[in-house]
Amino acid sequence: MRRKSLRDLKIELRERIKKILRKIDEEERRRVSEEIKRNLLSLKILEKKNNILIYFSKSPEIDTTSIIEELHKEGKNIYLPKIIDSEILPAVLDGFENLKKGKYGIMEPTSSVFVDEEKIDAVILPGIAFDTSGRRLGRGKGYFDRFLKRCRNAIKIALSYSFQVVEEVPEEENDERVNVIVTENEVIFV
Repeated sequence: MRRKSLRDLKIELRERIKKILRKIDEEERRRVSEEIKRNLLSLKILEKKNNILIYFSKSPEIDTTSIIEELHKEGKNIYLPKIIDSEILPAVLDGFENLKKGKYGIMEPTSSVFVDEEKIDAVILPGIAFDTSGRRLGRGKGYFDRFLKRCRNAIKIALSYSFQVVEEVPEEENDERVNVIVTENEVIFV
């Protein structure tokens, strides 16, 4: 019998988690997102970070809207991913009114003002699955993996439903790990 490739294992895990994600209703998403926001904002390591790239969520991902608002109120410089030529660039967020749907229907700044990746000191990112060693399974295009390679000074924080933390995520050479996983039930430091 043929052993499954890493690619096949990733596809299977991605499909298994996506099936569960599709069952989440908006009320559950709001409740869990609020708990994750509370856990994230209580992190001491985030207090000293001033240049934060955070994803703008779309359902059923953890809702980041109120997190972005709170970080902005705290005086943090907020950047959102903007996809240009298959790469994420950290675009300045200068208000929710200056967002438009970008590639894959994800909201991104209309601004073409970017910051050098070396200045980013925290990246808050999504994923499909994570494990307690910091391995991350994304959507399969490698955008965040390539971006994280350029943000060597940044702490990488994943927002995740607790069921997205699995025993082991298959990992390939180009995959980047996260340092912290924040769920509604716990904060996992890797």
